[in-house]
Amino acid sequence: FLGERAYDLFTPRITKETYLYWVKWVKEHFICLDPKNNHIDHIYDLLMNTYEKQGFDGMLIDPFKNVGLDEGGRDDQKLDKLFYKFKDLAIRTNTVMNWIAHPKANVQREVDGEKQPCDQYMLLGGASWDNNMDGIYSVFRPNTILEIKDTTVNFHNLKQRKQDLTTERGSFNEINFDVKTKRYTFEGLDILQEKGFKPLPF
Repeated sequence: FLGERAYDLFTPRITKETYLYWVKWVKEHFICLDPKNNHIDHIYDLLMNTYEKQGFDGMLIDPFKNVGLDEGGRDDQKLDKLFYKFKDLAIRTNTVMNWIAHPKANVQREVDGEKQPCDQYMLLGGASWDNNMDGIYSVFRPNTILEIKDTTVNFHNLKQRKQDLTTERGSFNEINFDVKTKRYTFEGLDILQEKGFKPLPF
């Protein structure tokens, strides 16, 4: 009789001590920035200043749709300029630059009636993404439309420069999302747990 509230009532909660432990761990390993000005030039300056003061190994901007670009002009030209600027930043600081991007609204692709994963051409200015990125990866949940609780995940490597030094293009389908640990398993294997990274104790 509890209906939808049952999940909330009986979902395990971590202790306060555990919560504070992981808050401390995150602060020691990550720098979270929340720019008040979302224009790309401001974000660039914020990252550069943070690197000079604290240093870091990589950057992740999520989501790309919230980034403010210059008004006017063609989307591909604006993106080409933006991507060049940030790739130069990554090279000069010897760091990794990552973008999380989502497809344009109401853009889907089907083959023989089956929905396909998002690719670079489904993004705003798709050709610019394909021309400028060293690697493009897509995460796809193939069964979520028919079964919302299905945790099957597919990973697709859509573009990879210097494959002889990095990895070959392809896909991997034996992935599942573990709801309890909030982590992905690969062919049933939890990589972090194998390396001694224990799941959150309840």
